[in-house]
Amino acid sequence: MSLGKYSTFSDNPSSLLLFLSDFLTFLILSDLFHCFYRGNAWLIFKINVSLADKSDELNMKKITIAIDGFSSCGKSTMAKDLAREVGYIYIDSGAMYRAVTLYSMENGLFTGNDIDTEKLKEQIKDIHISFQLNPDTGRPDTFLNGVNVEKKIRTMEISSRVSPIAALDFVREAMVAQQQEMGKSKGIVMDLSLIHISEPTRP
Repeated sequence: MSLGKYSTFSDNPSSLLLFLSDFLTFLILSDLFHCFYRGNAWLIFKINVSLADKSDELNMKKITIAIDGFSSCGKSTMAKDLAREVGYIYIDSGAMYRAVTLYSMENGLFTGNDIDTEKLKEQIKDIHISFQLNPDTGRPDTFLNGVNVEKKIRTMEISSRVSPIAALDFVREAMVAQQQEMGKSKGIVMDLSLIHISEPTRP
């Protein structure tokens, strides 16, 4: 997709907002048609755009975008496509839990299907996850402690073990804290379930 008149985002922040409005309208209408076709007439999307400081031109150049909707109605697909179009980073919370699962497997914290939760709790502070845009795919790759693990975390072995890791309260707390840090620099797209990223002190 050619951005045309929207291509100078860094020079004209308002053009980014205009592009987002047009792009989101197109995607929402597409998803509405798809969901109505499936008989889901109650689809509601909430697009929440959080601006750090409207009076600050530097902050206006990067914003945080949160997308809400019912389960399986296309939130992640929309978020990934939007992030790719505007050059933002999509925060894939699922990938973060997969990375923790990979760390646990590589460091002997699994015995069969059982997790050594005490050791993982001790080591969770040593697990640092980040995302970097892959110029070839236009999508973010997942990095675990500075190493690209995008391919490793997408295996069936990881998929079969991620659920119990994601269910641990201390893991979720650690991932939320890292998501909040990512949100401070703006320039991200996320599910609305992560809206606290853009406003971590919001009650």
